[in-house]
Amino acid sequence: MPASKRRKPSPTRSAASPAWSPCSCRRTKAMPSIVREIATLLVCGGALYGGIRADLQNMLVRIEANEASVTRAHARLDQLYERGSR
Repeated sequence: MPASKRRKPSPTRSAASPAWSPCSCRRTKAMPSIVREIATLLVCGGALYGGIRADLQNMLVRIEANEASVTRAHARLDQLYERGSR
């Protein structure tokens, strides 16, 4: 585009200034950022909840496996004790 047909920047906003700044906004422009922050917090909270729930479920599986192992160990110890007491 030739230089003569280019639009000159307005005196209130230069080409280097951002399109939106906190000083020049109205409340309606600030709302999407609040909604975005709330959505981010909800997503992070859901991920945290899911991670904790998965960890607790994994711990429960390991505890049940250990209980079965302890039961078998007690049975073996009882058998050894009975053999030794004869």
